[in-house]
Amino acid sequence: LKPWKMPRARAGDETDRPRPHTSGYIRTSDLDDLHPQLIYGALLIFLRALGRSLLVVAPVALSWRVLTPVALALAVLYLFLPLGVLGIVILLCELAFNAKLRLTRRRLQSIKTTQQRLPAPAGARDVFLRTLRLVEEVKSWSAPEGPGRTPREWLEGWFLGSALSEIRRGNMVEFVAWAFWTRYEAELDESERQVALEMVEELERRFGWSFQDGHNSAVKPIRINFDSLTVWCHPLVYYMSLYALRVSTRHTMRLFGFTYHTGPGGMSFFHKPLRKQPGMLVVGGEALPNKAEGPVVFFHGLGVGLPPYLLFIRRLAASRECFVVELPEISQVGTETVLSPDAMAAEVATMLQAYGHSRATVIGHSYGCFVLSWVLRSRPDVVDKVVLIDPVNLLLSQPDVAYNFLYRRPNNPFTLAVANFVRWELFSANVLMREFYWYHNVLWTEDLPAGSLVVVAGDDDILNAQAVRRHLEEQQRREVAGGKDARVRMLYLPGFFHGEVLVSRQAQMQIVELI
Repeated sequence: LKPWKMPRARAGDETDRPRPHTSGYIRTSDLDDLHPQLIYGALLIFLRALGRSLLVVAPVALSWRVLTPVALALAVLYLFLPLGVLGIVILLCELAFNAKLRLTRRRLQSIKTTQQRLPAPAGARDVFLRTLRLVEEVKSWSAPEGPGRTPREWLEGWFLGSALSEIRRGNMVEFVAWAFWTRYEAELDESERQVALEMVEELERRFGWSFQDGHNSAVKPIRINFDSLTVWCHPLVYYMSLYALRVSTRHTMRLFGFTYHTGPGGMSFFHKPLRKQPGMLVVGGEALPNKAEGPVVFFHGLGVGLPPYLLFIRRLAASRECFVVELPEISQVGTETVLSPDAMAAEVATMLQAYGHSRATVIGHSYGCFVLSWVLRSRPDVVDKVVLIDPVNLLLSQPDVAYNFLYRRPNNPFTLAVANFVRWELFSANVLMREFYWYHNVLWTEDLPAGSLVVVAGDDDILNAQAVRRHLEEQQRREVAGGKDARVRMLYLPGFFHGEVLVSRQAQMQIVELI
């Protein structure tokens, strides 16, 4: 089965009737009938990984260091507060917490000022030209049953399925202003507006389009930073449970041999030195690593932080010095602080230098791939090679990732649970909608360093796995045809969902071996 593609909204005239699927994509109704677990895969895999992680942290959670304060607190509550009073106290705490979350939600709904928004790292024109090249490349794969997408389908995807004939020139300027400047049309200065109009004209010239003048208010493009947040306010007990899980996870990481640190800029991370092994040279009590195998830096994905990754981290640190960076802003711990791309890259460089390293292999999973993009773009000097697992940062100029994760409406209890658990959690939604700058998060394959590895799940329900695979294969073919060795390796996992590597021992061992 090919990745899901959003259906088109068509007018009733003859020219705008839905065309048959010519690029191998299928509708959500087809998925429900033919392969329903493709939609639910991410949730089921995540819950399975979380369940395994709970078994890993259970010894810590049941240790005297954790149980003693909990037992004392329960004893005090039992002795001094009757159950009825305790229930009232809990209810009042929940009501106060809910009121606080609602005030926070109202504040986070506001749009950042133009001074607070991040511009494109190499300028709007650079991002536009790279996007055009990728649109044309994806177009070339549009043979029957291929993973391609025509330019028309690409644009309609960014306009939530609206027909090309319904999109006016004003709608295009509105979209281009967001896509390449993260601004409203009215916020563009005269020179930027002229460039935006030239971009629209270039799209018309290159793809044979002709947009009518005016603006169609019924047509809405995806504009992540400006669209309204959809948020559910979770109860206090939910966040308290996640806090307890986070504390237990930190203790578990210490049992694994990691130490916890905080950088000068606020980035928190775990570090484990290389373990001394038989036959390894030891100087001054420290194991000397193989010169060809420097340290690894790992960035986790969206959800509840490190718990689903514990087993993978343990395997990763078995033979390499390992740094594991915490990203609390996507771990549902109630923080709004998000380091900028440049600040995060500087923190990683400082962390490595503090331990005597100038370069490292940087690994990212899912959202962690975005952070990896920041480090590679801002401080390429500290990156030896990269490992992308479930690479949502590739082909980000295509609408798949944005639509599938942020805009696709839940149509059953399973997808509703996924949205409620991650996508609609207040602080995660803030990162995904207010702190998301796609031109900083995207990683263009030509910028990947030699020796990099990309791990693609064949049935990924967030990114377009078949298109990513084809894109990497085309990159390899071009390099080989030019008389060079392919700089990027790909591990394709057929039948895997997004995040399934977290519960597959075989896949994890293969990734560690390839690193």
